[in-house]
Amino acid sequence: MALESDRSNKRQRVTSENRGATFRKDEADFEVGTSWRVLVLRLGERCMEFDGRMDPIDQMDLCLTVVSRNFDALKGELLPLLMQCAEDLPQKAPFYTTLVSLLNVDYEEFGASVVEHVMAGLQAAFETGECNKMRILLRLLALLSVAAVVPESEVLQVLSLLVDTATTHLDPTAGGNSSWQPRADFFVFCVLACLPFAAQDWQQSNPDDLSTLLAAVESYMAARSSLVFPALTVFEPQPTDTTPPQDYLEDLWDRIKACKEDSWKAESVPRPHVAVKDRLSSSMRHPLGLFTPPPPPPAATQPDVDADMDEGGDEQKQTRAAARQRFEALQEFPPRIGRLKLFPPAKTDAAMAPIDRFVVQEYLLDVLFYMNGSRKECASYLVGLPVPFRYEYVMAETVFSQLLLLPRPPFRPIYYTIVLVDLCKALPGAFPAVLAGAVRALFSRAAIMDVECRTRVIQWLAHHLSNFAFVWPWAAWAAVARQPEWAPQRVFVSEVLEREIRLSYYDKIRESLGSAEMEQLLPPKPEPIFKFKRNRAAGPGRLLAPAEGEGEERGGEGEGKGGGEKEKEGGEKAGDGDEGMKEGGEGGSKAELGGKEGKTGEGKDGGKSVQQYEEGVDAAAVEVAEELIVMVRTKRAGKEVAAWVEENAVEKVGGERGRALDVVAQTLLVLGSKSITHSVTVLERYGLALQLLAPDQLSQVHLLHSIWSVWANAPQMAAVVIDRCLGFRLVSPLALLDWCFLPSQYELYHTSERIWEILRTAVSKATNRLRHVGAEVAALERASAVAAAAASKAHGEWEAATLAEEEAEGEEAKTQAAAKAEWAKQRSSKAQEEAVAAAAAVEGKERMRREAEEEEQALFISLLLHFATAISSRRAAVAEAAVREEEEEERRAGEERMEEDEGEDAGMEGEEDGDGGSDRRVAGRRKREEERRKEEEERGHKRRLKAAGEKEWMRCVVGQMRSLCRYYGPQVWRMLPAIQSQVFAQVQDPIIQETVMAALLC
Repeated sequence: MALESDRSNKRQRVTSENRGATFRKDEADFEVGTSWRVLVLRLGERCMEFDGRMDPIDQMDLCLTVVSRNFDALKGELLPLLMQCAEDLPQKAPFYTTLVSLLNVDYEEFGASVVEHVMAGLQAAFETGECNKMRILLRLLALLSVAAVVPESEVLQVLSLLVDTATTHLDPTAGGNSSWQPRADFFVFCVLACLPFAAQDWQQSNPDDLSTLLAAVESYMAARSSLVFPALTVFEPQPTDTTPPQDYLEDLWDRIKACKEDSWKAESVPRPHVAVKDRLSSSMRHPLGLFTPPPPPPAATQPDVDADMDEGGDEQKQTRAAARQRFEALQEFPPRIGRLKLFPPAKTDAAMAPIDRFVVQEYLLDVLFYMNGSRKECASYLVGLPVPFRYEYVMAETVFSQLLLLPRPPFRPIYYTIVLVDLCKALPGAFPAVLAGAVRALFSRAAIMDVECRTRVIQWLAHHLSNFAFVWPWAAWAAVARQPEWAPQRVFVSEVLEREIRLSYYDKIRESLGSAEMEQLLPPKPEPIFKFKRNRAAGPGRLLAPAEGEGEERGGEGEGKGGGEKEKEGGEKAGDGDEGMKEGGEGGSKAELGGKEGKTGEGKDGGKSVQQYEEGVDAAAVEVAEELIVMVRTKRAGKEVAAWVEENAVEKVGGERGRALDVVAQTLLVLGSKSITHSVTVLERYGLALQLLAPDQLSQVHLLHSIWSVWANAPQMAAVVIDRCLGFRLVSPLALLDWCFLPSQYELYHTSERIWEILRTAVSKATNRLRHVGAEVAALERASAVAAAAASKAHGEWEAATLAEEEAEGEEAKTQAAAKAEWAKQRSSKAQEEAVAAAAAVEGKERMRREAEEEEQALFISLLLHFATAISSRRAAVAEAAVREEEEEERRAGEERMEEDEGEDAGMEGEEDGDGGSDRRVAGRRKREEERRKEEEERGHKRRLKAAGEKEWMRCVVGQMRSLCRYYGPQVWRMLPAIQSQVFAQVQDPIIQETVMAALLC
């Protein structure tokens, strides 16, 4: 929390609901005159300001003494500070409300101001839908009631009113709308979340009101529907699961009932007001005033919500409209947490009561939310919660539950990575072991983990290990090297290693494995592949002769940096690309570039001819590449290079534009392969040549294939280059979709993340463009409204001046009035021109928005159709393979019968040989049977592996489709009518529609 200190200007003050607030804990620069702020901020902590061991009651007495010395001068600043601390440090709210109650004894007006502030904030939070503020202020109100600041009965009435409002949401006869049950659930959750903090006191002072409240909650829980969505679960449900899944409200209600049975005891809730109860007996309780909860939203109507859905009957349209409203409600009031059960209950729940588990979880979530702008303070508060028991396992589960929350986490995944790193440093003796246990639990369930969550865990683990020298007991996972390439655990390890290489160096990661078996899972060295060059054995020259010292640098770059994620910030600017492209010297000789001496040359063996070019590469293509290298290294202009490509390059490769595109694209990419900066510079400077060679969607697919050919061993560079090609409009998102869903890419879908990483880039580009254009339209509309108002005002002033001119008397007055009228006319004309220009700008930007919407819709429709084609093609291929296998089985069975018949005939002929022939016959039969049995077992094993591989392929593809539709749910809902008519109506396979609608929580 950036308090009013001398150093507040050094930390950004974040006030929005999504970002929380930042806190400043370094108080070394506080002046003596402001030390009371430090005491208030540190209240309830064991810190130097309170000698490190002062009791919380003594801390409050000290604060009270310091503030009371000059209360009249400080009360104007004390109120906002106390409220900010109570709201942004909710785990210490009991201490702050007790301090308020002690101040209320002597300063009743201050207590009244606090109550007024809380109620005003609560009313505003319910009106604006600020979920966290609603929850925190209701908890604060409950704590103020037990601290004798407000009447307990009135607080219970407010809570009962909220439960009644929630119940009305579910009753259509009372004007309710059950589609907005998520909002009603959240209201009831806020009510139940207050009970651990105040119900023990209410049970003694207002048992009847408390019983009435609980009865109302019981009625609501009986009337509501359970909101458990399979599309939002991290792990797929298994047949061995014995307990039915619960949503977050059902889980809390069970804990509340257990707490009630235990006389409302909650060890995790501090109760400082009990120690000062005698001192509060004479304090005045202030009335709450009027509080009005928001009414239920109107029921969904087909014309308003779903007017453009023409498919289906009225009942189906109304159902879809209600489902859309429920989706919007879930977006506004998401579940508080999706609990992960990573550890056995003996480690997470045995040390605390069920309600204590909930309270600790609430503390942790509040700290994560309100401290997101200050990593050190976040870790400090996470490990210093005011509870009397250890909670490391609960803390790990809670952080991972947020990291893996679907459809998206509250903050970027990197935030949770930083939090976990800081927790390991704050608790070096305890938390790393807990975290390792969580990783092992996640790894063991990789086969049933949602594909998007698996990607998040992979990215997190690689980043986390990079902060601890990449140390990990890989030997414990060595068995995955013997698994099939598509096995989820093997893919998990391979992807973690690939991400580690992006963050470090290839050799360093290889050394960290410590096992030759694990090295099998390492990807190839992230080096570019270039085929338009002369074979080194053909002579001393080579195509890309590096400058002096470049060999070592590029080796480190390619082998370790994996494309540049390790680049130092500010170290290489866009202009540095010139040096990378000039390596080998400007205007280098032909010998340095490999020469032009034909297709064969003298090798090292003294006269023996060797192949001078790569297989499938001709001399003309190499010549074009060499000339292009010279032009780039001599810093020819982009237009000049593009003209040369158009006039000469295409002709030299036989007029094949695809061949020319392959040569030009690969050459430019290799010239910029030193780093990401160099690659971007090359594309920006010479992208015009690629645009001329790839003007349509088909040729752009060819360009993407060329990019992939160069960076097949460096997924990060491939993703970055393709991203820049999208940004520079060298390829379209639709072309990228066509390339991602080529049949040649199918085998990568379940063995790697690289295709899906690139695919997400295309979708993200389209949606981001629409969002940016929409923001620009909104800004221009505001500017146009201002300009129109100014034009109207200027026109009115002109009319007034004209009227004044007509009414003027006297020569001098008429002259002045005429001058004013002329000036007003000119001003009005200028304002009118500005208004017209602003309106034209809005119209032009609106046109761009419509184009962006059409592009986004075409992208999603094409995406779903591609998914449908991939799934149907794969199923057809599997069915065809099954038919061939069945035919092969029949043929093999026939051959075996023939062999058996021949063996019987041979046995009958050998009967005259006596017992010896019979024994040999039996032994031979047994041997043949044993061989057939082994062959059958091997074939059965292969069939099972193949079937499991196909099942995993389908799981990954469907999971990726669900992930994209889930993440972009609002966009999919908006274009659902077009999807219904162009996808669902044309695709026969129901899995597409089922997956999309499940992702939309239908």
